[in-house]
Amino acid sequence: MKVVIKLEREDFDVMHDVIFEVKGYQPTDEQIQTIWDSLPEDIQGHAITYGSNDTLFREDLYDWLYQN
Repeated sequence: MKVVIKLEREDFDVMHDVIFEVKGYQPTDEQIQTIWDSLPEDIQGHAITYGSNDTLFREDLYDWLYQN
């Protein structure tokens, strides 16, 4: 069973910046939520444990977006 996590404004802002840097477009909140829901659990876990502004999460997100 997958747990659905509702992102906070800070999470959207952090993910927006990384997505824009990697993909080159300004994502909507809905697109960001869809990307979040698609992330592997270990990457989501880093955001939950350390915060979405943590370097580990940002680097993981950057790598995942680049590969996908």
